[in-house]
Amino acid sequence: LAMGLSRKLTEKYPGSAGAQALRGAVFYDSGQYKEASAGFRAATNINPKYTFAYFGLAAVEATQGQYAAAIPYLQQVLKLQPNAAAAYYVLSDCAFHLGRKGESAD
Repeated sequence: LAMGLSRKLTEKYPGSAGAQALRGAVFYDSGQYKEASAGFRAATNINPKYTFAYFGLAAVEATQGQYAAAIPYLQQVLKLQPNAAAAYYVLSDCAFHLGRKGESAD
């Protein structure tokens, strides 16, 4: 139901970064990472300063064990929103999984 509604929302508001990011989040929650990534990417294309979408892209990558691929998205979040504590936490976790203990907070 949620996937269908998010599709309808993006069809009705194709230029809405929020609608695209919501679509990404719905697909992420259902484990459909390719579709989630597409939604988050569409949101960043519409609004390059939309930190939630970058965080979503990082979550997609990290959830699939692609920690190195998640890091640039997290860095973008922190560039746009330097006080984003969750991004620091996930960045530290990615560094830990990559064996970069000096960059992680144990």
